[in-house]
Amino acid sequence: MKVLVTGATGFIGNHLVERLLSEGYEVRGMTASPAKVQMLKEKGVEPFLGDLRDYEATREAMRGVNMVFHLGAIMSDWGPWKLFYQVNVLGSANVFKAALEEGVERVIYTSSIAATGLEDYPGLKDENFPLTSNPHPYCRSKAEAEKIAHEFIAQGLPLTILRPVYVYGPGERNVGVYTVARLLKAGFRLLPGDGQNYHHRIYVKDLVEGIMLAATSKEALGQTYILGGPLRKAREFWGTLARLMGTSIIWVPIQIGWAFALPFEIAYRLLPLKGPPLISFFRIRILTNNNAWDCSKAQRELGFAPRTDIEEGLKETLKWWKEHGWL
Repeated sequence: MKVLVTGATGFIGNHLVERLLSEGYEVRGMTASPAKVQMLKEKGVEPFLGDLRDYEATREAMRGVNMVFHLGAIMSDWGPWKLFYQVNVLGSANVFKAALEEGVERVIYTSSIAATGLEDYPGLKDENFPLTSNPHPYCRSKAEAEKIAHEFIAQGLPLTILRPVYVYGPGERNVGVYTVARLLKAGFRLLPGDGQNYHHRIYVKDLVEGIMLAATSKEALGQTYILGGPLRKAREFWGTLARLMGTSIIWVPIQIGWAFALPFEIAYRLLPLKGPPLISFFRIRILTNNNAWDCSKAQRELGFAPRTDIEEGLKETLKWWKEHGWL
């Protein structure tokens, strides 16, 4: 079977491509970066250089494939809405339209729990939780893309929507565990809050297993699934990371977190600095908000059961970062 993976050189895409190749799939990888074409070739992937914002290029990438794994997106907690809209919303619309026009047998769209917002919530969110109206560009773009996905499902596109919780693992260095690991490495041990909030994560290889289960299940067509790992509180997760790094966490009032984030927010809003700030108001909220999701639908209908506990996952992640000189 021949498949197309958009975002094939990204964090999750890399792991998915390796799994697909190991199972004998013929893989075409779409990337907008000329520098990453050789990387795909070396893995045994057929590279396709193209931008999701270009409909004709996106449709050309799909010619002759049976299945599409759509992971291509701007994944950041900082940046202009226009860019998120063009890539995450319009780019996804291009993928869905091209897949319908080309008669692709199945599309697996990896969205995010950000589509339902990352605000503090006391209970478990499930697939019926409403899409967010949060103005944050990443959250908003994922919600808008899911709305478009449902429109194409109604038109007959065989599409499944997956919403992973916070993803971590080897190769992650964008938003998440890597940020906190860098702070701990530098000797900064303070984290805001009391650590009693749920902080739901999934190890990347467990996520790939969930993606593969969705790709091979007839019942998954037209459905949305939340994929998450063991549900743990922030104190346990970050405490485990700190212990494995030979240090510890000092929990401080959230107001101290706001105070640390304020100069970063001002500098990055006023100066032409690249990338997201190391500490921001959004990141403080992510660390302190209660975020937990109900994954029982995926367990019941897909047979999804995460295998990696946080200690094992964090050990593998730290090992990878050190081997590649990132930590």
